[in-house]
Amino acid sequence: IHEDYAKNSLDKEWIKFKILRKGLSKLFYFFEGLVSRWMSANIVVLPQWREKFPHAVLVRNYPLSEPSEPAAADKDENSFVYVGTIGSKRCALEMIRVFLELHRLKPGIRFRIIGNFFEKALETEVLDYVRRHPVIEYLGYLPFSEAARVLARSRYGFVLYAGITYKESIPVKMYEYLANGVIPIFSCFDDFKNDIENEGWGIGVNPMKPVEAAQRIYDIITDGEKLDAIDENLKKYRTSYRWESEKEELLGLYKRLSGEGETPPLRRKAEEKKRRGEEE
Repeated sequence: IHEDYAKNSLDKEWIKFKILRKGLSKLFYFFEGLVSRWMSANIVVLPQWREKFPHAVLVRNYPLSEPSEPAAADKDENSFVYVGTIGSKRCALEMIRVFLELHRLKPGIRFRIIGNFFEKALETEVLDYVRRHPVIEYLGYLPFSEAARVLARSRYGFVLYAGITYKESIPVKMYEYLANGVIPIFSCFDDFKNDIENEGWGIGVNPMKPVEAAQRIYDIITDGEKLDAIDENLKKYRTSYRWESEKEELLGLYKRLSGEGETPPLRRKAEEKKRRGEEE
């Protein structure tokens, strides 16, 4: 279970009428509650969802691939990057505005954007910024290996998100940046602050306040002590959020289910009721 569909339905602005969103949300809530009871196990990606589903098993959605690890000298200290789908919920315009405010404080920095656009109108706006500001470069969609090379040599990575969905879950992009030694600049929601700012390997900002966000980033990246502390924490935690640590939990579940031949509880009851009926 990768998303909270009941909650996410409320955030789908392409469904114009709120009453329809609320109805869809209630439908998903009822459907999940009913179907999940029939499952031998419900694999969830967030700890707080374990209470929501019966027979829940936590398997976090950590990055799969091994990161490249360039020498420290290969990092471009003035390089900012975004890699991923480019959409309004992923604060495409907000991260550009934050970067431009930061560029005003710290000339010489550059921003590379990699990925496909999710919305045509947004693409027009973003490319207009790119045309007007040579310090922003749109590289389009790149093959994995090429995107990985750009990412590995970047110093800072934007991962600004808005909406109900991202207030609860931490995007995998955060862990991909961490694994590649890239300092993430992230939306400062409560759950993010608890996990990331406490561990000290990212910079939390409010993407809706670009001037304030730029000033916070500037204060940290121009302070040698603060930046060194973040670098130390990047090294400390970069191996903590890997798929290898979760793979064993998933394989263990498969072994338990195949070995014991478990039947989902409600299905088991239905089969027992059917057998009793046949015996009578």
